[in-house]
Amino acid sequence: MKDEVMGPLPKWAELAQRDPEELLAAFMSTPDIGVAICNDQLRYEAVNEALARMNGVSPATHLGKTLREILGDAANAVEPSFQRVFVTGQPLLNVEVSVELPTRTEMGHWVESYFPVKDDTGRVKRVSAVVIEI
Repeated sequence: MKDEVMGPLPKWAELAQRDPEELLAAFMSTPDIGVAICNDQLRYEAVNEALARMNGVSPATHLGKTLREILGDAANAVEPSFQRVFVTGQPLLNVEVSVELPTRTEMGHWVESYFPVKDDTGRVKRVSAVVIEI
């Protein structure tokens, strides 16, 4: 499998396309890797504790809210990545993001990867983001 921008996808990215639920379950319980799952309206459907800590907002507060409602203007840096995955149906890997979140006083830096979560027909229903703070 190949991404137009990134070249050959690593094995874990191929697993994400074949069995995203299994991969997400592993990431959701990892304490230093943030995970979010958003629907096509860019509303949070799931967030793990690690991402909630990074964003400075509880997991429960994220649920049902849009990226912009949680991230403020910092959403400008991540919304295009989510939208690209919804449109292309392909993962987007290792996107460097540097923004100041509403809950922080200093610029934060992350590496983020985005994965489509498809239904039985192959339509992208959700996009998951895997976030590592650097």
